[in-house]
Amino acid sequence: MRSAALLLAASIALPPLARARAADTAALTAAAHALQDGVTHANVDAILAARATLAGIGVDHPSAVADYWIALASWCAEPLLLARDRDGARRLLKEGIDASDRAFAADPKFGEALAVKAGLQGLSLTFVPSAAPSLAPEMDESFSRARSLEPKNPRVLLLQGIYLLHKPERFGGGAARAKPLFERAAALEAAQAPDPRGIDWGADDVLLWYGRCLAALGDWAGARERYRAVLALEPDHAWVRDELLPEAERHLAAPADSR
Repeated sequence: MRSAALLLAASIALPPLARARAADTAALTAAAHALQDGVTHANVDAILAARATLAGIGVDHPSAVADYWIALASWCAEPLLLARDRDGARRLLKEGIDASDRAFAADPKFGEALAVKAGLQGLSLTFVPSAAPSLAPEMDESFSRARSLEPKNPRVLLLQGIYLLHKPERFGGGAARAKPLFERAAALEAAQAPDPRGIDWGADDVLLWYGRCLAALGDWAGARERYRAVLALEPDHAWVRDELLPEAERHLAAPADSR
């Protein structure tokens, strides 16, 4: 939120057109930070409110980055919304896929937009599991293309890692296949320079999903280490604080022969 305020303050001395663009950037940044805060607190209403703001910005001032954030907000909201509004969650996925398509059409080098689209398509299989055989090759191709366009983008690796973590082993997925992607994403995230598009999420998400991957492999000590690192960055992260870290600690406290 502070960065948005600084952008607005700095815009005062700019010519009218530049000032309008700076204000648009500040509004987009503020909405993106509101989205991230909603995710941290597992507050679906806050996520949806941020998404609505982003959608309004996208209508008034269309851009690849605005459409990217709309798509990402859809990806963030769907798992939480699904529990109370299945039809709304399904509609959100379609709108998110459309937004990611617009983002990539506007900027054909925007590999991360392709990765978000693939992530949304993965979530859509909740509604139509029978589509997996036809969608899986498309998602694989999207992730491959996204990595070729942005080989050092940790969020692309994160999204592909999540996809592989949920993909059955017999079809080339599983935790063992996902682990190297999370390892690489964590290394890149630690060394990443600021994104010129102003996209700054992912540091806690990489650690969270790396921890979930290690838990799936039975490495509960490694999972606990990553969850604690998430809370060092985001002490109020509800999912990690209330569910994932306690789960890891219960496993580590259990007798060795019962783990």
